Amino acid sequence: MDIIIIKQDKLILSVFLLWTAGIIDGNDVNQIPILWKDKEQNATLHCSHTKDASYSQMYWYRQRPGEGMKQIVFTTTSPPHKYESGFTEAKFPAQKEDYKTGSLTVVKLLPEDSGVYFCAVSQHSDTGVCQTVEVYQSPSALLRGPGDKFQLVCSHEKTDYILMQWYQRSSGERALKRIGHVSLSSIELEEPFKQHFNITGDMSCCLGLEVRQFPPDVITKPGEVQISCTHNKTDYRVMLWYQHSHGDTAMKLIGYLYLTDVQMEENYTREEFNISGDLSGTTAKKSSLIIKITGQHHSAVYYCAAREAQ
Repeated sequence: MDIIIIKQDKLILSVFLLWTAGIIDGNDVNQIPILWKDKEQNATLHCSHTKDASYSQMYWYRQRPGEGMKQIVFTTTSPPHKYESGFTEAKFPAQKEDYKTGSLTVVKLLPEDSGVYFCAVSQHSDTGVCQTVEVYQSPSALLRGPGDKFQLVCSHEKTDYILMQWYQRSSGERALKRIGHVSLSSIELEEPFKQHFNITGDMSCCLGLEVRQFPPDVITKPGEVQISCTHNKTDYRVMLWYQHSHGDTAMKLIGYLYLTDVQMEENYTREEFNISGDLSGTTAKKSSLIIKITGQHHSAVYYCAAREAQ
């Protein structure tokens, strides 16, 4: 994260790293010290990580005081880079020569360049992992005393995004800490935040897309059972399957179907779980989850979700 503040005709910049797939510990992050720059000078912000080569995508964001976070540019090692509306390569030239490093330059610094700048990295995926989303958080700033209770509200209009995460960055710290998340209607809080924090919300509501899962309930003996999921959104070519076991606070991704390609998570083997279907073409979409029930550990609530192929 890069902080740019106007102070005595100087601009202060410092760099932090935010991961879209979660916050990592400081050993994975290489950060530059604070930079001091005069107005009209250029400021180059550097971002690097020590993860593997699959983390090849890098995003840069800016958040002005009182505003939401806005994406500046999406970069890979194969330009041209993708700039968002309101941001140009002339003002914000970005460089990415290898998978683990990148930089963003702010040309001819002006007072309106003040704000918080974020660098984010994500793993490359054939189906994609990210799409530009306008996120609204209110209030943008709060002043409260010890013992006071307050509520922050976050919303967006991307109806196929079923996960929302909350983070905290304390004064004097560079790293963000994950507070927890809401996935569909399931809430999970990190252990250090359980006493003083609570998250509410329901990400399962979806405008313009009706997903039908059947049968809604299954009581069965050991053997094979099939659950099917359908929808009429013909351009939604990814269908995901989740398991929510009794006593767990979070849902676990079993796997997903993209067109006719099935990808299973590591902990879900095809000996016990399988996903079938064909999401190509222009007709209604259908996918099935086949579970080979062998014991109590298969007793759970199973969810399906659909999204665009990004």
